[in-house]
Amino acid sequence: MTPDIKTLVQENIPLSKFSNFRLGGPARWFAEPKNDDDAVALIHYAAEHRWPIALLGNGANVLISDQGFPGLVIHMCNDDIAVDGQTITAGAGVTIRTLLSTAARAGLGDPSLLGWLAGVPGSIGGSIYGNAGGRTQFLGDMVDTVTVITEAGDRKELTAKECEFGYRTSRFKRTNEIILRARFVLPTNDKDTLLASIKGAALNKNTIQPTSAASTGCIFKNITVSDPAALSGELQSFVVDGQLPAWRAIVAVGCQGKIMGGAQVSPVHANYIVNTGNATAEHVIMLISFVKQQVRDRLGLQLHEEVQYLGF
Repeated sequence: MTPDIKTLVQENIPLSKFSNFRLGGPARWFAEPKNDDDAVALIHYAAEHRWPIALLGNGANVLISDQGFPGLVIHMCNDDIAVDGQTITAGAGVTIRTLLSTAARAGLGDPSLLGWLAGVPGSIGGSIYGNAGGRTQFLGDMVDTVTVITEAGDRKELTAKECEFGYRTSRFKRTNEIILRARFVLPTNDKDTLLASIKGAALNKNTIQPTSAASTGCIFKNITVSDPAALSGELQSFVVDGQLPAWRAIVAVGCQGKIMGGAQVSPVHANYIVNTGNATAEHVIMLISFVKQQVRDRLGLQLHEEVQYLGF
């Protein structure tokens, strides 16, 4: 049955309520497809009308412009999930929290990997796009296949290898493919062990990260360091596998707690910027620029954003 596009598309919808940052202007057009067919129909409709398209998952890891987005924002709400043996299939709108709890209760997954992902606030679509995870383990490690809408508007299934997963990246950052769903093939494991790993990791993150604040998670990627000896002795000790945690560099230049407008570098974790209540996207942009400049000028290191920009 062909979806009635006119019933799916809304106009001038504020995006702040769909962002973990709780800021951002309106979408000129907005839709929440609850299944793959609706998502495909919306893509074709937008192409016919030459509307720019932006995808929005759970509103994590994204900074939305104060001016909003002048095209169609598709908020993926296809949140179906199913377990079949060692395979879990889930729509792009399923949250990471739901994926982990479903896997653990089915006795599926690696305790360490599920622990790294515990507390990630995103959806499967957005988290695959950015290959969410920790320093050494990522969501991409669990992926078997990803189903996408290609630039030509067709559906296609990609293998994990074809997704080109890397540290905080995937092929989807350089293509216009839209993630519809993913299939995960996981090892069997003890259910109680998995649930305990997730719970323990989530509780730990709650103590060292501002998880209850309005933020978008980590702002910057870890810094690749080719010559740790060139750093101060204090920083050298934090380099692991050629990476210096971004938060450590930010602390070293005295930016933790820095405020611009309503945006603040979190006193709890320096790689988070939080909305203290009246922040605008412009405040966040200015604070990001200031922190990058301080780290570059004082340490000779270049920070690169992990957060994605929408509408800029």
